[in-house]
Amino acid sequence: MPLDDFTIRPGKPEDAEFLLPLINRAGEDIPERIWAQMAGPGESSWEVGRARILSEDSGISYRHSWIAEAEGRPAGCLITRALPDPSPPLDPDLPPLFVPLQELENEAPGTGYVYVLSTLREMRGRGIGTRLLGFAERYRGPRGMSLIVADNNTGAKALYERCGYREAARRHMVKDGWDSPGSEWILMLKP
Repeated sequence: MPLDDFTIRPGKPEDAEFLLPLINRAGEDIPERIWAQMAGPGESSWEVGRARILSEDSGISYRHSWIAEAEGRPAGCLITRALPDPSPPLDPDLPPLFVPLQELENEAPGTGYVYVLSTLREMRGRGIGTRLLGFAERYRGPRGMSLIVADNNTGAKALYERCGYREAARRHMVKDGWDSPGSEWILMLKP
């Protein structure tokens, strides 16, 4: 069912609880794994994630987020950033889990990068992801737009294809203790 009552607004600190599970789901549960590794004694992974969302300079800070509201309540989120041109060299200390992701990002220099796109499960199929991707176009780089999706996330991949994104490259996932049904990361570009 299409939405009549729909807006996209900047994220606020009070959106942290809403953003936590959506960021984790968009990241294929990798964020919670990393947050758990960062947690101090007596601190939970979700507390670390919340602190990162509330920080001023984290890549997942609420300050970088956009919240889709439908029917008067938050329904989805978007975080974008610009990928540098030229791409930086790979950090030799980058954990193996992130190497294929960074390699794919490096194949999309000068693009606007969709870092996080996620909607509430009960709001899927109502055009929220499509509208958020359209909104992301305002951050388009000189070489277009880019994003990375897991090969097993067929619903998201179909959405991106409907919105004009095309597969540009693949890398095998490095599991390094991370449990995922996927086997490859896919870089998708929209000129």
